[in-house]
Amino acid sequence: MQSFAFPPGVADGDFFLAVAIEIDTYLRLGNHPAIDYLWVIFSEHVVEAREMYELRYQNRTR
Repeated sequence: MQSFAFPPGVADGDFFLAVAIEIDTYLRLGNHPAIDYLWVIFSEHVVEAREMYELRYQNRTR
């Protein structure tokens, strides 16, 4: 079985941003520009975050 080791905080950051964008979309809070900005900043340094953002959130309609 292959195990993955993430730097501290990476999985937490992915999870936090994913939950934030899902809540923002569901409740139509209008915070998506700020959340997208955080995704871009975070994904510049973390490959896993970039992949998650590109696959799920980059072209999402809100």
